[in-house]
Amino acid sequence: TLEGQGDDRVKTPDAGKQAGMRVYPNPFTGAIRIDFSNMAASLSGTTEVEIRDITGRTVASFRNDTDENFYYMELPLDRYSLPPGTYTMSVKSDPGVVASFLLIKTN
Repeated sequence: TLEGQGDDRVKTPDAGKQAGMRVYPNPFTGAIRIDFSNMAASLSGTTEVEIRDITGRTVASFRNDTDENFYYMELPLDRYSLPPGTYTMSVKSDPGVVASFLLIKTN
């Protein structure tokens, strides 16, 4: 932990791998999947995902509210007609898991 930083800060793009998350395919053309199966525990409760363009504008958001354990989320990004480019994705959940990823959209 960095001095003066709490555990709830947004972490670097590689932090998701360290937290046991995997995002694929990346680069993507349509839907993407976030795989939580390598985490120490499955997720339950509220998990929020936001996709932002290079200007920081939110272009897509997803929310999963469940009391049941889950190990992945499928995000149908193809319905948002996103142009090719670089995007950031943040993942936040009730147990305090916070990670961010760089995503590349191709044609």
